[in-house]
Amino acid sequence: MKTESKSASVSGASPMVGLLAVVIASLLSGFNGVYFEKVLKGSSQSLWIRNIQLGKPDIIFEAVMKILIFQLTFMVLVLGILSHRS
Repeated sequence: MKTESKSASVSGASPMVGLLAVVIASLLSGFNGVYFEKVLKGSSQSLWIRNIQLGKPDIIFEAVMKILIFQLTFMVLVLGILSHRS
């Protein structure tokens, strides 16, 4: 009898591609940790200032995403209300 994994055959997923993605993500995470440590140890600035500098892009990204999500939610609510009236 031949048994196949339904999830792999249905979605076209490959276990090797998944394994390769996990290995690459792990390696990149390790290199990122080593680089971050190097930056922190080689800096003359305080840790507080360095954390603020590193957090600026994340704050900007979060603000943009919150605005977009708010606008989309508002549009769905308004369009949903308007579509029920007609």
